[in-house]
Amino acid sequence: MTIFFYTLLFTMILNECNGAPNFISKLFRPKSTGDINTENYDGDPIVISCFTERTQRELYQVEINGTWPVSLLQRLDNGNFLSLIFHGAANEITKKAGLMFWFARDYFKASGNNICIITYAYTTEPSVGCSKAVSNLNKMVTSKRLDYVARLSADLIIGIQDICWNDEDGGRCLNIHEVDIIGFSFGAHVAGRTCEYISEKTKGEKVRLLLALDPSKTPLLMAKPKSTIKRGVAHLVQVIHTSIIGITQQIGDIDIYVTKSKLGIAVSLEHGLDFFVFLATATKKLYLLAEKNGNGTMIRQGEPFREPGPKECVVGVYSNPNPNQYGKMFEISLVNRTKTFKEALGMYYNEDIFFE
Repeated sequence: MTIFFYTLLFTMILNECNGAPNFISKLFRPKSTGDINTENYDGDPIVISCFTERTQRELYQVEINGTWPVSLLQRLDNGNFLSLIFHGAANEITKKAGLMFWFARDYFKASGNNICIITYAYTTEPSVGCSKAVSNLNKMVTSKRLDYVARLSADLIIGIQDICWNDEDGGRCLNIHEVDIIGFSFGAHVAGRTCEYISEKTKGEKVRLLLALDPSKTPLLMAKPKSTIKRGVAHLVQVIHTSIIGITQQIGDIDIYVTKSKLGIAVSLEHGLDFFVFLATATKKLYLLAEKNGNGTMIRQGEPFREPGPKECVVGVYSNPNPNQYGKMFEISLVNRTKTFKEALGMYYNEDIFFE
């Protein structure tokens, strides 16, 4: 795939089948509860693609099969916060300098975070036919690959900390609350489980944000991931719903429903629109405020952003925890705003497959 989120095809298949100082950190840092178990590893190697330096001309990409290389951990131990992204189970990055490189670069510039994207599919071989696609997804659960990837990803965070705290240069170390975990479709389940394992390994620490982008429902005849996205596994669990193909129930601390129809909530079939919302907000090309029972507000880059009101919340990775809003449902409508949305995305918008 030349485009990172070739979501429409995947959706059709599923639908047809139904900063403390270093010495203080050392004193108070919880101990890891143990290493990941790699004895029953199954499936293709995992690939991580990172953007960590402004001068990069392509994504820094490493293939992993059980152990994170020290060179990667050292690269990520640069004093920056971390955004860890899991895309859909059928997606991969095939171009180090392709569309996702430009997205990661812009996200890095806007946030200051290291940006890392994990390709974790059971197999990257093309899935021909519905039964093959369902079989590969089923293996993600039955072979415990979902849990393996999540444990390995949690170990990445711990590994970055270990590299830093074992270093004598006195540099600034990554704290757990400086980590954002983002997952799209099936990747939202991997992201949720990763947050759980991070908390387990650190004896109760939580990442800052779990952002679940239209987490996928389980197709008929496929093993179901259980309890992967839970309230409280991060300081803020925000779920963005854009389709009836994804889970439509409230499952996060805050649930945001993006609509493109006046008929009601989550009536769109645009499984993938949520990623474009994430892309636009993460790169600060758009600032979106969702409202309780309202249309929300869209502010373009270059216009003055404002603080959210008492009945508003920020959509996406720049939202901050607000326990007073937890358990609430918010809406933002793209009705009559499609042109503005597409223009803000610019080169990232590729084909008219998600918009009318």
